[in-house]
Amino acid sequence: MIKEIKLLTDIKEILKFFTPYLDSMRTGEVNLDVISMKYYENAVFLTYINQDKIMGMISFYCNDKINKMAFVSNIVVLPEYRRMGIGKELMNEAFIRSKIAGMKTLELEVNKKDFWAISFYNKLGLIKTKKESDRSYYMMKKL
Repeated sequence: MIKEIKLLTDIKEILKFFTPYLDSMRTGEVNLDVISMKYYENAVFLTYINQDKIMGMISFYCNDKINKMAFVSNIVVLPEYRRMGIGKELMNEAFIRSKIAGMKTLELEVNKKDFWAISFYNKLGLIKTKKESDRSYYMMKKL
């Protein structure tokens, strides 16, 4: 079951729980308090819960009213629950909510070496854009 998280304290606790799987948090590149507040104020923060166990989460922005572009900042499914359709459900929910919010496209950044994630996003209809960095590709989908 997908559940939206709206309380700052809950967002912070869930991010802390998923820190081992979030590169930017694990390396200290991003501060937990700062990113929790940013998500609280500006993002949609969803969890996937089954039998009171948090199995995955996604955070995304769908507030760019000028470019009408949503942006997924994080998606994580715990290793023991991968390949069960949870990531697909979370992404589909992001597509739906972004479209309802008036967004025309959804974009995300993915590590160039994460071939599994790139394949997963391709299967969901995302394609690589021309924009990239040394470490990352950007992928997008028209909604």
